[in-house]
Amino acid sequence: MKKYLLIICLSLTLLVVGCFSGKANPASVAIDSKSEVLPPSATAEVSIRLRLHKESLRAALRAQTQASAIFSLKLINRGNFTNPYFLMRKTAAIIDGSATVSFQAVPAVPVIATLELENAAIIDGGTRHQSFHGGADLIPGQNNTVVIVASGSNEPEDVLANAACLAVNDFTTMTGISAAIFANLNEVYATAATADRLDFVKIFSIYKNKIAANKIVAVAGGIIHSLALRDDGTLIGFGNNTEGRLAMPDLANTYLPKFSPFTRRVRAIDAGDDYSLLLCEDNRVYACGNNDLLQFGSIGPVSSAYPLEVSGVSNIETIAAGNRHALAIDAGGQLYVWGANDRGQLGLGATSETGVAAQAVAGMTDIKGIAAGSDYSLLVKNDGSVWAAGDNSLKQLADETLEYFPVFRQVSMPVTAVSVAAGGGHFLALGTDGNVYAWGFNFLGQTGLATTTVIISAPGKVSGISSAEKLVAGANHSLVLTAGGSVYVFGDNFQGQLGLDLAIKSRNYPVLNPNMTAVSSAGCGGENSYFVSAGKGYSLGDNSAGQIGNGLIEDDNSPEEGIVYPSVVNLSDPWN
Repeated sequence: MKKYLLIICLSLTLLVVGCFSGKANPASVAIDSKSEVLPPSATAEVSIRLRLHKESLRAALRAQTQASAIFSLKLINRGNFTNPYFLMRKTAAIIDGSATVSFQAVPAVPVIATLELENAAIIDGGTRHQSFHGGADLIPGQNNTVVIVASGSNEPEDVLANAACLAVNDFTTMTGISAAIFANLNEVYATAATADRLDFVKIFSIYKNKIAANKIVAVAGGIIHSLALRDDGTLIGFGNNTEGRLAMPDLANTYLPKFSPFTRRVRAIDAGDDYSLLLCEDNRVYACGNNDLLQFGSIGPVSSAYPLEVSGVSNIETIAAGNRHALAIDAGGQLYVWGANDRGQLGLGATSETGVAAQAVAGMTDIKGIAAGSDYSLLVKNDGSVWAAGDNSLKQLADETLEYFPVFRQVSMPVTAVSVAAGGGHFLALGTDGNVYAWGFNFLGQTGLATTTVIISAPGKVSGISSAEKLVAGANHSLVLTAGGSVYVFGDNFQGQLGLDLAIKSRNYPVLNPNMTAVSSAGCGGENSYFVSAGKGYSLGDNSAGQIGNGLIEDDNSPEEGIVYPSVVNLSDPWN
């Protein structure tokens, strides 16, 4: 108990009170004249804790009777080369080793916290300590603790704060810097050689080289917006940003890729019609965009440009975004669902005209794969069985009887399955025999079964595909990625989403796209296709809202390097 009280007494605490729509109040802070106020964003609650590693230092602090503490928050205005910081500053007297100040709001961005002792210094063994600093990536909706230590002490927080300062002041680094600056710096520090951990210049150099080598690992899209994910967890968006679906506050749209200010590192992405799902490194799910049907998993704001955590789900391994509903499975194979359920697409046994909060589906365990389409859901269990729920008006559920199913029912498959994909009205399944099976809506050949039959009511084998590895589906088109990195395409090509000449309106059988080679990942939006090759992302198809990311608004039937290494994308001002 005494130790706990000692920590409280020796803590210099900065209390920041904020809300999700607040702005920093210029009347309550001292703002550096060279800084520009960051635009409104999610705000964070922050406490600063001063860590003194010796009792002699702690005693010296308690002994100060005339000292003041100058608190500063250097909010990193990432990508702004002219004014890389937004500075918030206040002064408070130190009384019995403690001082407290407060601000009205702080944007949830990476921050370097500093403390300068005024009229005093802590002296230990001839060493004078007057300046302290540390940093963190501020996360909204929770209290963020920033630990600060003596400048020049070579403690981890000291080294990382100095490395962050170098990164922010370096032009080439700022071009591609991650939103999760300290998460990535901590990773660099943890894996560095012991001697390098004492050298912040070396840590910065390793970090800078890591940024230069960053690659795109995944791309996904909704109807008119697109997302990309870098291997350092950075989220990128382009296209329409209505309701904040790109995770970028105060931005109507962008025709070129821009970084999201989200400070969590993301490891998986998916997109619905007008919202986005993010699976982060802590295995929690976040959502942004439209929340009119609880696409965020709970009652809250009607929309949010800053991703909010989906409550009630944790330890998640896989996510899937349908047009208005979402699915997730945890590490144990339990299925979770939320969002729209008017067609029984959540498989909960009843329908609802309003959104449904995130919850586990009873009996739906041992799941290894999920897919969410337009008002229906598909999943595959570890035993290879395929199950479906939701809308069946186009025989998406491979059943001739009912218009929709409010519970998951097993689909009669010729073979057991490895994985599944869901489009606007059609389904794909990869069989354990290596073949692709398809069924559902087929008016543009999106099942690839080489037939003009409009509705396919039972799974059929797609001919002409070898070594299939991954399946993805858009509104009315399909992509099949092979183990060798080639891509078969079929279905709708009216907007060039297959990468074929626009004179070819559709293909009802698989065709190898000659421009898609060495592909490591592929994805689909409504009428868009995406693929990743050699760490670069490419997009094609509908560009009516700039969702190709090439700076134009037009349809494009050839792969555009719409997402390239951030060092050559104009990200000089990611807040605009």
